[in-house]
Amino acid sequence: MSLFIHKKSIGTSRNLFLDDGEVCWTPTEVDATFTYGCLTRSNSIEPLLSLFGLTLPDLIPPRFVEAMRICGMTSGIPWGDVLPKNQFMERFKRFMNKLAEAQTILHSNEYSHFFIKTNEILDKLSPCEIDSKFAAQELQISDSAALRSFLKSSRSVPLYCRASTKTGRLTIKDGPQILTLKKEYRKVLKSTFSSGSLYEIDFTSLEPRVAFNITAGEKLLPGEKSPADLYQFFIEKSNIQIQRDTAKLAVLCSLYGAGTSKLRSVLQKDGSTFSADMLVKRVESFFGLKEIYRMLNDQAQSGYITNFYGRPIEVTDARRNVLVNNFLQSSAVDVALAGFCQIAENIPSCKPVFIIHDALIMDVPKGQEDALENIVAQGFSDEKMGHFPLKLTRLK
Repeated sequence: MSLFIHKKSIGTSRNLFLDDGEVCWTPTEVDATFTYGCLTRSNSIEPLLSLFGLTLPDLIPPRFVEAMRICGMTSGIPWGDVLPKNQFMERFKRFMNKLAEAQTILHSNEYSHFFIKTNEILDKLSPCEIDSKFAAQELQISDSAALRSFLKSSRSVPLYCRASTKTGRLTIKDGPQILTLKKEYRKVLKSTFSSGSLYEIDFTSLEPRVAFNITAGEKLLPGEKSPADLYQFFIEKSNIQIQRDTAKLAVLCSLYGAGTSKLRSVLQKDGSTFSADMLVKRVESFFGLKEIYRMLNDQAQSGYITNFYGRPIEVTDARRNVLVNNFLQSSAVDVALAGFCQIAENIPSCKPVFIIHDALIMDVPKGQEDALENIVAQGFSDEKMGHFPLKLTRLK
Protein backbone atom coordinates (compact mmCIF):
# COMPACT_ATOMS: atom_id res chain seq x y z
CA MET A 1 0.00 0.00 0.00
CA SER A 2 1.63 3.24 -1.16
CA LEU A 3 0.84 6.95 -1.10
CA PHE A 4 2.19 9.75 -3.29
CA ILE A 5 1.88 13.31 -1.94
CA HIS A 6 2.42 16.21 -4.32
CA LYS A 7 4.84 18.85 -3.11
CA LYS A 8 2.45 21.74 -3.80
CA SER A 9 -0.13 20.30 -1.40
CA ILE A 10 2.29 20.28 1.54
CA GLY A 11 4.47 23.26 0.68
CA THR A 12 7.77 21.42 0.23
CA SER A 13 10.37 21.45 -2.54
CA ARG A 14 9.98 17.72 -3.29
CA ASN A 15 7.19 15.19 -3.48
CA LEU A 16 6.75 12.60 -0.76
CA PHE A 17 6.34 8.87 -1.45
CA LEU A 18 5.37 6.39 1.25
CA ASP A 19 5.43 2.65 0.61
CA ASP A 20 4.73 0.19 3.46
CA GLY A 21 6.42 2.35 6.06
CA GLU A 22 9.32 3.48 3.90
CA VAL A 23 9.58 7.22 3.22
CA CYS A 24 11.19 8.73 0.13
CA TRP A 25 11.43 12.35 -1.02
CA THR A 26 11.42 12.58 -4.82
CA PRO A 27 11.47 15.39 -7.41
CA THR A 28 9.33 13.36 -9.83
CA GLU A 29 5.81 11.92 -9.77
CA VAL A 30 5.57 8.17 -9.16
CA ASP A 31 2.77 5.61 -9.31
CA ALA A 32 1.08 4.75 -6.01
CA THR A 33 -2.06 3.14 -4.60
CA PHE A 34 -3.35 6.58 -3.58
CA THR A 35 -2.32 10.14 -4.36
CA TYR A 36 -2.82 13.33 -2.37
CA GLY A 37 -2.77 16.77 -3.96
CA CYS A 38 -3.47 15.35 -7.44
CA LEU A 39 -7.20 15.92 -7.89
CA THR A 40 -7.13 15.09 -11.60
CA ARG A 41 -5.74 11.58 -10.96
CA SER A 42 -8.14 8.63 -10.78
CA ASN A 43 -6.53 7.40 -7.54
CA SER A 44 -6.79 10.75 -5.75
CA ILE A 45 -7.52 10.15 -2.08
CA GLU A 46 -9.35 13.46 -1.46
CA PRO A 47 -12.76 12.42 -2.89
CA LEU A 48 -12.63 9.25 -0.81
CA LEU A 49 -11.78 11.21 2.34
CA SER A 50 -14.87 13.33 1.73
CA LEU A 51 -17.01 10.32 0.88
CA PHE A 52 -16.15 8.43 4.06
CA GLY A 53 -16.20 11.50 6.33
CA LEU A 54 -12.47 11.33 7.12
CA THR A 55 -11.02 14.73 8.04
CA LEU A 56 -7.41 15.85 8.21
CA PRO A 57 -6.03 18.56 10.49
CA ASP A 58 -4.99 21.85 8.87
CA LEU A 59 -1.36 21.56 7.84
CA ILE A 60 -1.05 25.34 7.68
CA PRO A 61 -2.75 27.69 10.21
CA PRO A 62 -5.73 29.31 8.44
CA ARG A 63 -4.52 32.82 9.35
CA PHE A 64 -1.30 32.25 7.39
CA VAL A 65 -3.24 30.95 4.38
CA GLU A 66 -5.51 34.02 4.49
CA ALA A 67 -2.52 36.36 4.75
CA MET A 68 -0.96 34.81 1.66
CA ARG A 69 -4.27 35.01 -0.18
CA ILE A 70 -4.47 38.73 0.52
CA CYS A 71 -0.98 39.04 -0.95
CA GLY A 72 -2.17 37.24 -4.08
CA MET A 73 -0.48 33.90 -3.36
CA THR A 74 -2.78 30.87 -3.34
CA SER A 75 -0.67 27.95 -4.55
CA GLY A 76 2.92 26.73 -4.70
CA ILE A 77 3.78 28.43 -1.40
CA PRO A 78 6.93 26.90 0.20
CA TRP A 79 5.39 26.59 3.65
CA GLY A 80 8.38 24.59 4.88
CA ASP A 81 10.45 27.74 4.44
CA VAL A 82 7.79 30.31 5.37
CA LEU A 83 6.84 28.87 8.79
CA PRO A 84 9.28 28.37 11.64
CA LYS A 85 10.84 24.95 11.10
CA ASN A 86 9.80 23.47 14.45
CA GLN A 87 6.21 24.63 14.03
CA PHE A 88 5.98 23.30 10.47
CA MET A 89 7.44 19.89 11.40
CA GLU A 90 5.10 19.50 14.37
CA ARG A 91 2.04 20.23 12.23
CA PHE A 92 3.42 18.13 9.38
CA LYS A 93 3.84 15.04 11.60
CA ARG A 94 0.30 15.41 12.96
CA PHE A 95 -1.05 15.82 9.43
CA MET A 96 0.85 12.80 8.11
CA ASN A 97 -0.25 10.56 11.00
CA LYS A 98 -3.91 11.34 10.29
CA LEU A 99 -3.42 10.86 6.56
CA ALA A 100 -1.76 7.48 7.16
CA GLU A 101 -4.68 6.42 9.39
CA ALA A 102 -7.17 7.45 6.71
CA GLN A 103 -5.19 5.60 4.05
CA THR A 104 -5.31 2.40 6.10
CA ILE A 105 -9.08 2.69 6.52
CA LEU A 106 -9.64 3.30 2.81
CA HIS A 107 -7.28 0.54 1.72
CA SER A 108 -9.25 -2.00 3.73
CA ASN A 109 -12.56 -0.85 2.24
CA GLU A 110 -13.69 -2.73 -0.87
CA TYR A 111 -15.58 0.24 -2.31
CA SER A 112 -12.45 2.43 -2.29
CA HIS A 113 -10.81 0.10 -4.78
CA PHE A 114 -13.98 -0.10 -6.90
CA PHE A 115 -14.12 3.72 -6.88
CA ILE A 116 -10.54 4.04 -8.09
CA LYS A 117 -10.98 1.33 -10.73
CA THR A 118 -14.11 2.94 -12.19
CA ASN A 119 -12.45 6.35 -12.05
CA GLU A 120 -10.05 5.18 -14.76
CA ILE A 121 -12.55 6.08 -17.47
CA LEU A 122 -12.22 9.71 -16.40
CA ASP A 123 -8.45 9.50 -16.95
CA LYS A 124 -9.02 8.14 -20.46
CA LEU A 125 -11.19 11.02 -21.69
CA SER A 126 -9.72 12.77 -24.72
CA PRO A 127 -10.54 16.16 -26.24
CA CYS A 128 -12.64 16.30 -29.37
CA GLU A 129 -12.72 18.94 -32.07
CA ILE A 130 -14.94 21.97 -31.47
CA ASP A 131 -16.83 23.65 -34.31
CA SER A 132 -16.04 27.18 -33.19
CA LYS A 133 -17.88 28.72 -36.16
CA PHE A 134 -21.12 26.94 -35.21
CA ALA A 135 -20.65 27.93 -31.55
CA ALA A 136 -20.06 31.57 -32.41
CA GLN A 137 -23.18 31.70 -34.61
CA GLU A 138 -25.37 30.14 -31.92
CA LEU A 139 -23.97 32.42 -29.22
CA GLN A 140 -25.13 35.43 -31.23
CA ILE A 141 -28.69 34.11 -30.85
CA SER A 142 -28.58 32.57 -27.38
CA ASP A 143 -26.17 33.35 -24.56
CA SER A 144 -25.65 29.75 -23.46
CA ALA A 145 -23.09 29.53 -20.67
CA ALA A 146 -22.67 25.80 -21.31
CA LEU A 147 -21.96 26.36 -25.01
CA ARG A 148 -19.62 29.25 -24.24
CA SER A 149 -17.60 26.98 -21.93
CA PHE A 150 -16.49 24.94 -24.95
CA LEU A 151 -14.76 28.03 -26.33
CA LYS A 152 -13.57 29.76 -23.17
CA SER A 153 -12.51 26.96 -20.83
CA SER A 154 -8.81 26.44 -20.18
CA ARG A 155 -9.47 22.68 -20.06
CA SER A 156 -10.24 20.64 -23.18
CA VAL A 157 -11.91 17.83 -21.22
CA PRO A 158 -14.19 18.20 -18.19
CA LEU A 159 -12.88 17.74 -14.67
CA TYR A 160 -15.62 15.51 -13.27
CA CYS A 161 -16.34 15.09 -9.57
CA ARG A 162 -17.98 12.05 -7.94
CA ALA A 163 -18.00 13.37 -4.37
CA SER A 164 -20.00 16.60 -4.59
CA THR A 165 -23.38 14.82 -4.56
CA LYS A 166 -24.42 12.23 -1.99
CA THR A 167 -25.25 9.62 -4.62
CA GLY A 168 -22.11 10.16 -6.70
CA ARG A 169 -24.03 11.60 -9.64
CA LEU A 170 -21.41 13.36 -11.74
CA THR A 171 -20.84 17.09 -11.64
CA ILE A 172 -18.20 19.13 -13.49
CA LYS A 173 -15.81 21.29 -11.48
CA ASP A 174 -14.00 22.78 -14.48
CA GLY A 175 -13.93 22.53 -18.24
CA PRO A 176 -16.61 22.15 -20.95
CA GLN A 177 -20.06 21.94 -19.35
CA ILE A 178 -21.35 18.97 -21.32
CA LEU A 179 -23.84 17.97 -18.58
CA THR A 180 -25.89 21.14 -19.07
CA LEU A 181 -25.36 21.56 -22.82
CA LYS A 182 -28.66 21.39 -24.74
CA LYS A 183 -28.89 18.50 -27.20
CA GLU A 184 -29.25 20.79 -30.18
CA TYR A 185 -25.87 22.33 -29.32
CA ARG A 186 -24.05 19.00 -29.49
CA LYS A 187 -23.45 19.85 -33.14
CA VAL A 188 -20.50 21.83 -31.79
CA LEU A 189 -18.68 18.52 -31.22
CA LYS A 190 -16.61 17.03 -34.06
CA SER A 191 -14.46 13.95 -34.47
CA THR A 192 -10.68 14.31 -34.29
CA PHE A 193 -10.29 11.53 -36.87
CA SER A 194 -10.31 12.10 -40.60
CA SER A 195 -13.76 10.85 -41.74
CA GLY A 196 -14.42 9.79 -38.14
CA SER A 197 -17.72 10.06 -36.26
CA LEU A 198 -19.00 10.64 -32.75
CA TYR A 199 -21.26 7.99 -31.23
CA GLU A 200 -23.32 7.99 -28.05
CA ILE A 201 -23.60 4.79 -26.00
CA ASP A 202 -26.56 4.74 -23.60
CA PHE A 203 -27.70 2.42 -20.86
CA THR A 204 -31.41 1.84 -21.41
CA SER A 205 -33.78 2.35 -18.46
CA LEU A 206 -30.79 2.16 -16.15
CA GLU A 207 -32.24 2.89 -12.71
CA PRO A 208 -35.33 0.69 -13.14
CA ARG A 209 -33.08 -2.06 -14.46
CA VAL A 210 -30.87 -1.82 -11.37
CA ALA A 211 -33.96 -2.49 -9.26
CA PHE A 212 -35.01 -5.31 -11.58
CA ASN A 213 -31.60 -6.98 -11.66
CA ILE A 214 -31.28 -7.08 -7.88
CA THR A 215 -34.30 -9.38 -7.68
CA ALA A 216 -34.20 -10.73 -11.25
CA GLY A 217 -33.69 -14.33 -10.14
CA GLU A 218 -37.37 -14.53 -9.25
CA LYS A 219 -38.55 -13.27 -12.65
CA LEU A 220 -36.25 -14.90 -15.21
CA LEU A 221 -36.35 -18.50 -16.34
CA PRO A 222 -33.09 -20.51 -16.20
CA GLY A 223 -30.82 -19.25 -18.98
CA GLU A 224 -33.14 -16.33 -19.79
CA LYS A 225 -31.28 -13.03 -20.36
CA SER A 226 -32.30 -9.68 -18.97
CA PRO A 227 -34.94 -8.28 -21.36
CA ALA A 228 -34.06 -5.62 -23.89
CA ASP A 229 -37.33 -3.76 -23.26
CA LEU A 230 -37.95 -3.75 -19.53
CA TYR A 231 -41.36 -2.07 -19.68
CA GLN A 232 -42.74 -4.49 -22.27
CA PHE A 233 -41.35 -7.37 -20.22
CA PHE A 234 -43.23 -6.06 -17.16
CA ILE A 235 -46.48 -5.97 -19.16
CA GLU A 236 -46.03 -9.53 -20.42
CA LYS A 237 -44.97 -11.03 -17.09
CA SER A 238 -47.73 -9.22 -15.20
CA ASN A 239 -50.35 -10.23 -17.80
CA ILE A 240 -51.97 -6.79 -17.89
CA GLN A 241 -53.35 -4.89 -20.85
CA ILE A 242 -51.76 -1.43 -20.85
CA GLN A 243 -49.66 0.62 -23.25
CA ARG A 244 -45.87 0.55 -22.94
CA ASP A 245 -45.72 4.31 -22.16
CA THR A 246 -48.28 3.74 -19.40
CA ALA A 247 -46.12 1.00 -17.92
CA LYS A 248 -43.10 3.30 -18.05
CA LEU A 249 -45.03 6.05 -16.27
CA ALA A 250 -46.16 3.59 -13.58
CA VAL A 251 -42.56 2.46 -13.03
CA LEU A 252 -41.38 6.05 -12.64
CA CYS A 253 -44.20 6.78 -10.19
CA SER A 254 -43.23 3.76 -8.10
CA LEU A 255 -39.46 4.25 -8.14
CA TYR A 256 -39.43 7.99 -7.48
CA GLY A 257 -42.56 8.49 -5.42
CA ALA A 258 -44.22 10.72 -8.00
CA GLY A 259 -47.94 11.47 -7.73
CA THR A 260 -50.36 9.19 -9.56
CA SER A 261 -52.74 11.84 -10.93
CA LYS A 262 -51.17 11.78 -14.39
CA LEU A 263 -51.07 7.97 -14.36
CA ARG A 264 -54.75 7.89 -13.38
CA SER A 265 -55.59 10.20 -16.28
CA VAL A 266 -53.62 8.10 -18.78
CA LEU A 267 -55.30 4.88 -17.64
CA GLN A 268 -58.72 6.45 -18.03
CA LYS A 269 -57.82 7.67 -21.51
CA ASP A 270 -56.63 4.16 -22.45
CA GLY A 271 -59.87 2.67 -21.15
CA SER A 272 -57.94 0.41 -18.79
CA THR A 273 -59.73 -1.41 -15.98
CA PHE A 274 -56.63 -1.06 -13.79
CA SER A 275 -56.61 1.68 -11.15
CA ALA A 276 -53.45 3.77 -10.72
CA ASP A 277 -52.93 2.55 -7.16
CA MET A 278 -53.32 -1.09 -8.19
CA LEU A 279 -50.84 -0.67 -11.05
CA VAL A 280 -48.26 1.01 -8.82
CA LYS A 281 -48.54 -1.85 -6.33
CA ARG A 282 -48.04 -4.33 -9.17
CA VAL A 283 -44.89 -2.44 -10.19
CA GLU A 284 -43.59 -2.40 -6.62
CA SER A 285 -44.04 -6.15 -6.39
CA PHE A 286 -42.43 -6.81 -9.79
CA PHE A 287 -39.31 -4.71 -9.00
CA GLY A 288 -39.01 -5.91 -5.41
CA LEU A 289 -39.17 -2.38 -4.02
CA LYS A 290 -40.50 -3.50 -0.64
CA GLU A 291 -37.52 -5.81 -0.16
CA ILE A 292 -35.11 -3.06 -1.19
CA TYR A 293 -36.76 -0.60 1.20
CA ARG A 294 -36.64 -3.02 4.14
CA MET A 295 -32.91 -3.48 3.59
CA LEU A 296 -32.34 0.29 3.37
CA ASN A 297 -34.55 1.09 6.35
CA ASP A 298 -32.48 -1.22 8.53
CA GLN A 299 -29.27 0.48 7.36
CA ALA A 300 -30.72 3.97 7.80
CA GLN A 301 -30.82 3.59 11.59
CA SER A 302 -27.05 4.21 11.56
CA GLY A 303 -27.44 7.48 9.64
CA TYR A 304 -26.10 5.97 6.43
CA ILE A 305 -27.15 3.54 3.75
CA THR A 306 -24.89 2.04 1.10
CA ASN A 307 -25.47 1.56 -2.58
CA PHE A 308 -25.21 -1.88 -4.18
CA TYR A 309 -21.39 -1.64 -4.38
CA GLY A 310 -20.89 -0.24 -0.86
CA ARG A 311 -20.74 3.52 -1.40
CA PRO A 312 -21.91 5.27 1.79
CA ILE A 313 -24.89 7.63 1.41
CA GLU A 314 -25.78 9.94 4.27
CA VAL A 315 -29.44 9.73 5.29
CA THR A 316 -30.95 13.20 5.58
CA ASP A 317 -34.47 12.09 4.71
CA ALA A 318 -35.61 8.57 5.64
CA ARG A 319 -38.82 8.55 3.62
CA ARG A 320 -39.23 5.39 1.60
CA ASN A 321 -39.11 6.96 -1.85
CA VAL A 322 -36.04 9.04 -0.94
CA LEU A 323 -34.06 6.05 0.37
CA VAL A 324 -34.96 3.91 -2.63
CA ASN A 325 -34.26 6.74 -5.08
CA ASN A 326 -30.84 7.49 -3.54
CA PHE A 327 -29.93 3.79 -3.56
CA LEU A 328 -30.93 3.25 -7.18
CA GLN A 329 -29.38 6.45 -8.51
CA SER A 330 -26.09 5.86 -6.71
CA SER A 331 -25.91 2.21 -7.80
CA ALA A 332 -26.75 3.22 -11.39
CA VAL A 333 -23.91 5.77 -11.43
CA ASP A 334 -21.43 3.05 -10.51
CA VAL A 335 -22.88 0.56 -12.99
CA ALA A 336 -22.53 3.10 -15.80
CA LEU A 337 -18.92 3.96 -14.98
CA ALA A 338 -17.99 0.28 -14.71
CA GLY A 339 -19.61 -0.33 -18.09
CA PHE A 340 -17.84 2.62 -19.72
CA CYS A 341 -14.50 1.35 -18.39
CA GLN A 342 -15.12 -2.04 -19.98
CA ILE A 343 -16.17 -0.55 -23.32
CA ALA A 344 -13.08 1.67 -23.48
CA GLU A 345 -10.84 -1.33 -22.70
CA ASN A 346 -12.52 -3.50 -25.34
CA ILE A 347 -12.05 -1.03 -28.19
CA PRO A 348 -8.91 1.08 -27.55
CA SER A 349 -8.94 2.41 -31.13
CA CYS A 350 -11.93 4.58 -30.18
CA LYS A 351 -11.55 7.50 -27.79
CA PRO A 352 -14.01 8.31 -24.99
CA VAL A 353 -14.56 12.07 -24.94
CA PHE A 354 -17.53 12.89 -22.66
CA ILE A 355 -19.71 11.22 -20.05
CA ILE A 356 -23.30 12.46 -19.72
CA HIS A 357 -24.48 10.50 -16.67
CA ASP A 358 -25.60 7.15 -18.17
CA ALA A 359 -24.26 7.92 -21.65
CA LEU A 360 -20.73 7.87 -23.08
CA ILE A 361 -19.71 9.81 -26.18
CA MET A 362 -16.92 8.17 -28.16
CA ASP A 363 -14.78 9.41 -31.03
CA VAL A 364 -14.71 6.59 -33.57
CA PRO A 365 -12.26 6.37 -36.52
CA LYS A 366 -13.53 5.28 -39.91
CA GLY A 367 -13.65 1.51 -40.17
CA GLN A 368 -14.28 0.88 -36.45
CA GLU A 369 -18.06 1.45 -36.51
CA ASP A 370 -18.93 -2.24 -36.87
CA ALA A 371 -16.58 -3.24 -34.07
CA LEU A 372 -18.17 -0.72 -31.74
CA GLU A 373 -21.65 -1.78 -32.81
CA ASN A 374 -20.83 -5.41 -31.98
CA ILE A 375 -19.54 -4.48 -28.52
CA VAL A 376 -22.62 -2.39 -27.76
CA ALA A 377 -24.94 -5.15 -29.03
CA GLN A 378 -23.49 -7.49 -26.39
CA GLY A 379 -24.44 -5.06 -23.64
CA PHE A 380 -22.63 -4.83 -20.32
CA SER A 381 -22.55 -7.72 -17.88
CA ASP A 382 -21.60 -6.95 -14.31
CA GLU A 383 -20.39 -9.87 -12.21
CA LYS A 384 -22.59 -8.88 -9.27
CA MET A 385 -25.45 -6.91 -10.84
CA GLY A 386 -26.18 -8.83 -14.01
CA HIS A 387 -26.75 -7.84 -17.62
CA PHE A 388 -27.52 -4.34 -18.94
CA PRO A 389 -28.55 -3.66 -22.57
CA LEU A 390 -26.94 -0.72 -24.36
CA LYS A 391 -28.03 1.52 -27.21
CA LEU A 392 -25.79 3.09 -29.88
CA THR A 393 -26.60 6.36 -31.65
CA ARG A 394 -24.50 8.29 -34.14
CA LEU A 395 -24.32 12.02 -33.39
CA LYS A 396 -25.14 14.08 -36.45
